[in-house]
Amino acid sequence: MIETLLAAIATLIVAIGGLLLITVIVFPYVAAKLDKFYTFRMEGKGTRVERGGKLERYVGFRSGHHLNNPFDPDQFVTALRELPDMALKAWDMVPDVGTLPGGTKYRWEDPRWFLSKYYNVEFIGIYPFVYVAWTPFTWKEWDIDAEGKKVIRTRKELTRFIFFKAFGYAGILPNAEFVGTGSVNIRYTIFLRTFNPRTAEYDNEDWNISVQTYVENQLRLYVKTRSYEELVAMKAKERPEDQEHIVEWMVELNKAIPGYMRTEIRPGEKEAIGLMELLGIEIVGIQIEDIELKESPEQVKLREATQKELIAEYEGKAALKAAQYRKLVTQTNASAEGRRIRMVYGTLRRYGNLATMIRHYEAMEASGDKGNTIVWAQNQMRQQGELGDALQKANVSPEELVAILSHLKKGKNETKTGGTK
Repeated sequence: MIETLLAAIATLIVAIGGLLLITVIVFPYVAAKLDKFYTFRMEGKGTRVERGGKLERYVGFRSGHHLNNPFDPDQFVTALRELPDMALKAWDMVPDVGTLPGGTKYRWEDPRWFLSKYYNVEFIGIYPFVYVAWTPFTWKEWDIDAEGKKVIRTRKELTRFIFFKAFGYAGILPNAEFVGTGSVNIRYTIFLRTFNPRTAEYDNEDWNISVQTYVENQLRLYVKTRSYEELVAMKAKERPEDQEHIVEWMVELNKAIPGYMRTEIRPGEKEAIGLMELLGIEIVGIQIEDIELKESPEQVKLREATQKELIAEYEGKAALKAAQYRKLVTQTNASAEGRRIRMVYGTLRRYGNLATMIRHYEAMEASGDKGNTIVWAQNQMRQQGELGDALQKANVSPEELVAILSHLKKGKNETKTGGTK
């Protein structure tokens, strides 16, 4: 009896131990694979977690940085930025080790227990009330087409994360004007990373389109400060300082967007807002892929002058041709040939197809070329039949037929005699 009881207790202990083993050790890893209850804490990416369509948290980190998590009140940082009155927001990316404005040093400690650290997973909540959210994201990237040319491809995919590490987005800036007269097309790659995922994805409708707009405006301002020769050197990548300078120029957007000011912090004062605060996105670099140089100022002037010369020359020739044509018309109208043309083709115009058929029949009858006898005989028979049918249908009287023939022959005779007096 006692032995049976002890065996049952041992079996129960083994079962409980096995269940605990599965629950504590195996379950977190399997659940993270399925994004249920747990999810992996990925480096360089932030997984979005929602509860009923509302943001619950982000899970992820960047090397040497962590998210300013409001669920971790012991380590939640509220004042780390350069300006003391600009408190850090929830889900800002902050360094693991830093110094607060007052001089207080801090060090972030990972609050997860050892198995979660080992598996690199994090508990997110009870599924299905809390879940990993997938949303569509559209971006542009460089690709190679069938002809081996570098082209932009637009991609749209469902994603469950946002990048905390730098990621390159392709773009083309058309018709950017430089110093002088002329413009260029610039193909570039802008490298961005997320500073605050909540601001980017939940406080803005489409952060990617907004960032591209600000980037292109800033890039246009930069090109306006460059000469044609400087752009040629930049295209050839002759001077490393050109790349450094344009990166510095673009990074300025992080702290101040031109023309975008905030007034509600202090009454009567204005303060610039940058991409990091407005969109939660940080520019880390830009790469100029290609500069399509259209024309230099000198080439523009030469082209415009050449076009004016060609237009003037064309207009002069056109005027001369028109004068020569008017003179030819006047001379033709006064000649015997002109009178013949008016008489013959006036008759053709008056009687239409009937006069044309009669004229053609007369020409065939007058032909004496024996080499074409067989052909003409056949055509003559056909034309005679068609002419007879036409005369019958038109109900032309003999007097009208004589008038037609006399007009046609009179025009022919005038050509031979030199006209009537």
